[in-house]
Formats: sequence, C-alpha cells, structure tokens
Amino acid sequence: MALSQDEKEKGVLQFAQRPPTEGIVAKLWDRHMGSWRNARYTELPKDPEKHKALVDHINKWKGASTDTSDLGEASRSEIESLSIERRIAPRKGNWWLIPKHVVDDHRHTG
Repeated sequence: MALSQDEKEKGVLQFAQRPPTEGIVAKLWDRHMGSWRNARYTELPKDPEKHKALVDHINKWKGASTDTSDLGEASRSEIESLSIERRIAPRKGNWWLIPKHVVDDHRHTG
C-alpha cells in the first residue's frame, strides 16, 4: 500500500517480485499462473503508431473463423498458431492487474 498511484497503475506484474522457486507459494503460482517460470514480460510499444499497428494486428484475429469442424486431423496438427481470448477485470481493489495505460488505450482504440 506504500506504493504511489503511478506505480500501482503499472500493473502488479511490473513491480511485484517473483515468488521463490520452491515451497507452497511456488506451487500456487505453478497451479494458477501457468508458465510463469519461463515468462518474459516486455513493454508495449511507446510509439503511438507502433502501438496502434500492434492493436490492429491483434484485432484482426478476433474476426477470424473459430469453426474447425471442416478440418481433418492432419490439418489440425499443421496449425501454427492459436489465439485464446480471456477477459479479466483490469483492477482488483487498489491494484491494477494489467497496466492502466493498456486499458485506457483499448478504450480509445477498441
């Protein structure tokens, strides 16, 4: 709670320390945070044009077909990428789970 509002708005994963690699906390992270041990977090582009291009690229996938009923098993094994969309609350209490500027940018471009 001692962090400034600016720090909180960066999102928890930007300032929170990673848990120890052993023990109950690590087991909970393994269970609920997926591949956190190998994750690399990068900043979003600061350049507005590059940021918009990235958002446009991601949004293009949203309109793609989700119907795979016409694919045979061989075709499914050849799929090179998959997109899974999840919706999360951007905030929990006083804490931003994802950076506030990402939410603000999405509201302006989404």
